[in-house]
Amino acid sequence: MKTMIKYFIFISSLSVGVLSAEESKEPSTDIERFQAATGDVIIKGFEKKGTSIRGKYKSNLTVEAREFIRVSAGDKSFGIVVEVKETLGNYPKTGKSFVDYDELDSLVEGVNYISNIDKTASSLSGIEATYITNGGVEISAFTSGGELAYAISAGKYPSVTIFLNSAMDLTTFKDLVIAAQVRIDSIK
Repeated sequence: MKTMIKYFIFISSLSVGVLSAEESKEPSTDIERFQAATGDVIIKGFEKKGTSIRGKYKSNLTVEAREFIRVSAGDKSFGIVVEVKETLGNYPKTGKSFVDYDELDSLVEGVNYISNIDKTASSLSGIEATYITNGGVEISAFTSGGELAYAISAGKYPSVTIFLNSAMDLTTFKDLVIAAQVRIDSIK
């Protein structure tokens, strides 16, 4: 009987995990919801901003401005796509995350804070500071080998991470985001 109860609990926990995984595939940004619309023509405009950031371990990051137009309603949605590619090994990986236009100012502020953090932010010897957007772009500073290191992750299935060469790469990322925001402002 105890074995049967344990088995039931185990199977129940698996089904909850499956439901959670399915729920997490729901769109988390307005751009994702707009793009997923059915029964209508959706026009996507896109424009890469600046050059790629080259990170450690054969990885790079790009930022694109995006415009989505629903033809029948004539409404629009704006934002950016952050794409991280890793080509180390035999199986290249790509992660993409959307950031809605109304979240861009907050993203820039988060990048500013993280790029200026130092090891004294905590009284303990190790630190990690993270900013995450609704669409899953994650910007991090953390101690590694006693020094600060920086990373940006994008994508949900899978998430792919670029380990940056220095805090200057965060500044470059911020500049790419601002350039995309300025471009979107020019067409709104």
